[in-house]
Amino acid sequence: IERLAPNGAVIGPTFRNDAAAVVAALEALTELPDSLPFDLSLEDGRSVTINPDMVERREETANVSGEWFTPHVIEPAFGFDRIIWHILDHAYTEGEKEGEDYNHLSLAAGISSIDCVVLPLFDKGGMPELATEINATINAVPRLRAQLDSSRSIGRRYARADEIGVPWALTVDHTSLEDGSVTVRRRDDQVQVRAFVDEVLEHLRNNSLDSLF
Repeated sequence: IERLAPNGAVIGPTFRNDAAAVVAALEALTELPDSLPFDLSLEDGRSVTINPDMVERREETANVSGEWFTPHVIEPAFGFDRIIWHILDHAYTEGEKEGEDYNHLSLAAGISSIDCVVLPLFDKGGMPELATEINATINAVPRLRAQLDSSRSIGRRYARADEIGVPWALTVDHTSLEDGSVTVRRRDDQVQVRAFVDEVLEHLRNNSLDSLF
């Protein structure tokens, strides 16, 4: 390495009480001047002029045992929890619907923990009983998971299902009691179609309910 070796015989008499500060500043230099004389900044902010007779330019060999540096790269950690977090963050949106907060988790049907919710339109007239039966039928199928929800208004129940990422809502209404069909609601655009329970069940098995729309 190249450094400027202080000449104490000249620096001492020239700078007197500041000689030690000048020597320390010279030894702390990381970039050497191209030519002499040059201005040297001291630790207290003052500047002094270093003449050619005050220093000697030397090349020395030094043993470096370690070196610290900051890499200019990003080193991400792709653990499983990080992947799940990014999926949820990408799918989750917050908004407003009919003057109320409306949160929406747009998970793909294949990764949603609940395949569908079964909702009786009213908590009377045989609708709860039929909804319970349909819910049990779906849950009896391996790898399918349905959830029954009968509390509060139908709009509020739709919103609750959307918030936790349920892709489909099956609504049991008066027509369901007559012919066994249900209203199938798609979470992401709220479009609804009617279909018979057996048909819905088959599409749930094959993850193909979108084909009804």
